[in-house]
Amino acid sequence: MNEVNPQVKYTFSRIGIIYSIFSIVSTVLQILILNVVQLFSAEILSVDMQIIISSSTLYVIGLLVLGIGLSGDKLMFNMIDKHTMKPWDILKVFCMCYTLLIASNLIGTVITTVIGIAKGSPIENPVESLALETSIPVLFIFTVVCAPIFEELFFRKFLVDRTIQYGEVPCMLVSGLMFGLFHGNLSQFPYAFTIGAFFAYIYIRTGRIVYPIILHAIVNFMGSIAGIIVLKAVDYDALMQISITGSEEEMLNGLLAMFTDRGFLILMIYEVIVITIVIIGLVLWILNFKKFRFEVREEELPKGNRFAAVLGNPGMIAFIAIWLIMIILNTFL
Repeated sequence: MNEVNPQVKYTFSRIGIIYSIFSIVSTVLQILILNVVQLFSAEILSVDMQIIISSSTLYVIGLLVLGIGLSGDKLMFNMIDKHTMKPWDILKVFCMCYTLLIASNLIGTVITTVIGIAKGSPIENPVESLALETSIPVLFIFTVVCAPIFEELFFRKFLVDRTIQYGEVPCMLVSGLMFGLFHGNLSQFPYAFTIGAFFAYIYIRTGRIVYPIILHAIVNFMGSIAGIIVLKAVDYDALMQISITGSEEEMLNGLLAMFTDRGFLILMIYEVIVITIVIIGLVLWILNFKKFRFEVREEELPKGNRFAAVLGNPGMIAFIAIWLIMIILNTFL
């Protein structure tokens, strides 16, 4: 078995340490700032304000910690060949990406359902619950605009530019894994990991971070803004309340009212759009799967050594441990 250059482990370990510091500092500061605001001015701490404070803190700390920590000669910065995607190509890639998201989300739903049954209570998606209580403008700014820009910088550009020389597959998997873990909950991990790796592939093939940002923005729009508008149109909260506290007759009347309401038409249009995207994406996957290629890099890691070199180092172990603990706590507490 070929020996791995010590620089490889150093690179991934340093990346893991820097992202661990980013994780801890941003989390602690978010909690601290929210508690201070709660203490001195509780009346302004609305759900919108919580999103603004948490997201702003996360992105500012990310730019500072990652920007400073990842600089320096010992973490080689690699230039990736640039290629342009046509609008039609972006649309096709989005359909493939969304199909991947739906498939991985179904797997995640099965996993969380089984675990929920085992522990005796359902596993909630904290982001989904928070999104339902957030105003549309704030949700749009931080979910469709800010999140795609900063998260693609943090988990694609910053990572890929410094690890691509060791192989495209390890680079993609690390990007997807760290992105998925960083969400901090089991509900989001499966699809965040999958599309994170896919976004990394798009960045590697094009060398332009704008394309993953665009794809990320559209995906978030479909899942947050469009989804929330649909749920509010069908009065989802009222229906859920009836299902919890109402009788069978009240539940039936609620469903009948929903089916005859304008919101039901909006729901059906949304579902048709989603199904159409998934069908197109599935066809595109079938037609293009064999076209996916991975170029061999000059310092490509031997297949037998990839896991130990990329993840078997103190920095990456620390990062994974931090977020596994967070996911376990969010799942069982």
